[in-house]
Amino acid sequence: MPDTDTLRTAGNRVLVKLRPVTALRAAEPRASLRPLYQSPKRDAGILGLAAETQWFLAELPDGAASAWDLAHQRVADQLGVAESDVLFAEPDLLQSIYPDPRGADAARGLAAVGEQCHEQAQDGSNGKATGGVDGWHLGEDFSELAKARSTVQFTVPRTRIAHVDTGYFPTHTTLPRNILHQLERNFVDADKPGSAVDPDNFVLLLDNSGHGTGTLSILAGREVPFLGGQPMGGAPDADIVPLRIADSVALFATSAFAQALNYAVDVNCERPVDEHGRPAIRSLA
Repeated sequence: MPDTDTLRTAGNRVLVKLRPVTALRAAEPRASLRPLYQSPKRDAGILGLAAETQWFLAELPDGAASAWDLAHQRVADQLGVAESDVLFAEPDLLQSIYPDPRGADAARGLAAVGEQCHEQAQDGSNGKATGGVDGWHLGEDFSELAKARSTVQFTVPRTRIAHVDTGYFPTHTTLPRNILHQLERNFVDADKPGSAVDPDNFVLLLDNSGHGTGTLSILAGREVPFLGGQPMGGAPDADIVPLRIADSVALFATSAFAQALNYAVDVNCERPVDEHGRPAIRSLA
């Protein structure tokens, strides 16, 4: 878990779960309040019109001593609702597992990840595998992905996998064959909600733009020349839904992660059902 002393919030943002009858009263000028989850099935529930409780993302005008103080002290007062109507509240944390000890204003330094783009040898310390050849991760001495891939036959409807990461580079040679571009979503850049393409933004110290492309290649990478035409990934025939939630795997907002998971469940539930009325395929990774 991150050190609580280093936790930061996205401004004064708080995730708050309200009783349905209170949401409209809370939507006053004193606080910017909007539903955390946006989807057609929840349209009727926007701003308290539904019969169920609902999560909101609130911008509170006043700060507090810490992120959790902000979430639990005077939340009801600032939203204009009764304390009993606030079922849950937590800060919209910016998850920073490996903070830069030099501070947010530090200049780009030699320690920055991604400063130099070149191949680095695998670290074999503490018994870690080093491979040694292209595609070693597929072998029976490691993940056995190649063996699993040849055993499992994909049929229509294919297994659908939601890929929650930093997005993907659309021209990369290992890009999966079956990306469902019409379903991909961006929970980082509000001006590009329908594009999970990685913009390659620099993030101080932990600049690992491209991480999503790398994990996608292992998950479902297509056939590549340097493997003799064999697929790079373990499930190249799966349908992939890329969901971009951050520029860095170690720095993302709680709200973005929650929104991505909710969207993945919604999209999965829209699939055809079997003879028992259950979704034909349910998978999330």
